[in-house]
Amino acid sequence: NFSPLIDIADDPEALVDRLDTLFHYGTLSPELRTILIDAIREFDDMEFRVRIALYWVLTSPEYAIQH
Repeated sequence: NFSPLIDIADDPEALVDRLDTLFHYGTLSPELRTILIDAIREFDDMEFRVRIALYWVLTSPEYAIQH
């Protein structure tokens, strides 16, 4: 159920902050954070925005190294 994330997906910064908290424990690098925010702004479908943001966060090298 992506509803809580879809509810905040219209604000890319809030979405990335939430994913950072959930999966990176607040340690997402500023560089990757900026890349993610800029990239997901391109998607108008909020569910797709959430899905792609999750995919990128969970497949990022930072996630693989830390977890």
